[in-house]
Amino acid sequence: EDVLRGDEEEKEEEESPGVVKTLMKLQQTTGLITETNVDCAAFDLILAGTSTTTNSCLCLLNLLANHPRVQAALHAQINDVIGARAVTLRDRERLPYVQATLFEVLRLTSLLPLGLPHQTTEDTQIDGKHVPRGVHVFFNLWALHHNEAVYPEPWSFNPDRFIDDVTGKLHGLDHPV
Repeated sequence: EDVLRGDEEEKEEEESPGVVKTLMKLQQTTGLITETNVDCAAFDLILAGTSTTTNSCLCLLNLLANHPRVQAALHAQINDVIGARAVTLRDRERLPYVQATLFEVLRLTSLLPLGLPHQTTEDTQIDGKHVPRGVHVFFNLWALHHNEAVYPEPWSFNPDRFIDDVTGKLHGLDHPV
């Protein structure tokens, strides 16, 4: 109950209508979206979220079973910060090693090898090659996440790569990893 209550408090702070509610409103106000569109979008969100979340959790369990040092460090941080009470989303900033471990699982496993497609809005260049306006571009997340120039020893499970050695906090967004 405490975990749910914590989530409700966060929702009150950031009131967001959500995708399905927004689509339903567009359906009612514009008529451009049908009920079938809304149903399909909701189904896709649920199915995609369920599949990737389940697989990420299974990968996390597998990696922790094979890396007892990481498992012990997670356990220690959770005990030190949380103790016996329930965890809430507000604890996230005080659990950098937990966050780093989740980032590393997502990086190492890269369950979605390609990012969502983008389309160029003007002629441009990518890595010295001309890319005309209107071309669909896919980002190869798998290659990026396993690039040795960005992630030394990319096939190693190492959550510490996301932790600043000096502060003990997560690296900022400007950090190469």
